[in-house]
Amino acid sequence: MDFIPEENRIAIFDFDGTLFCETNPTYFDFQLFIHRVLEDPNYQATEEQLEVAERFRDTGYVPPLSAEYERMLASTYAGLTLSEFEKYVREFMQSNQPGYENLKRADAYYRPMAEVVKFLSENGFTVYVSTGTDRLTVRPLVMQTMNLPANQIIGSESLVIAKEQGDTDGLSYMFKEGDELVLGGKNLIKNLQMNKLVLTWQLVYMLFDSE
Repeated sequence: MDFIPEENRIAIFDFDGTLFCETNPTYFDFQLFIHRVLEDPNYQATEEQLEVAERFRDTGYVPPLSAEYERMLASTYAGLTLSEFEKYVREFMQSNQPGYENLKRADAYYRPMAEVVKFLSENGFTVYVSTGTDRLTVRPLVMQTMNLPANQIIGSESLVIAKEQGDTDGLSYMFKEGDELVLGGKNLIKNLQMNKLVLTWQLVYMLFDSE
């Protein structure tokens, strides 16, 4: 490792298909969406959410740049506090991965790649994960399986608002004592294509020549 100066030891990995099962059976966030809308007895889905979830479940395919899917995905968790959503994701991580015996969803990662991440981290590398999955969805998963801190996980961005904010613009609302941050039910930016480059540059700017 000595041939790479320590200040230049940065590694960035994709998530789906690189560190974690992508299409076996399908994306983690898609599995979570299907569970939330079609299987969770505590959630009352809208007719539109049900229609989209059933259609995509039956085809088994989600277009990676589907605006309809991203809109439905964000809307299903609207109103959950950030801690409630993290708990929901972590509980789902402990359910069984379809198609396998004795495998939890949290463990559906590639062990050799986890060893690569561990090796780099132990040798002075700052390791980032950049994914098209919403970062609040993927953070618990990557933090547990790859032992990386939250600020090294880059993903799609969803709206976060104050619980009492309602439709008030964030520039006009002041966070109050006792208020909480909740998911606003809207996708802001999908971390794919050119967006992935921009978000990575914003968070890991030292990789690039700023001149």
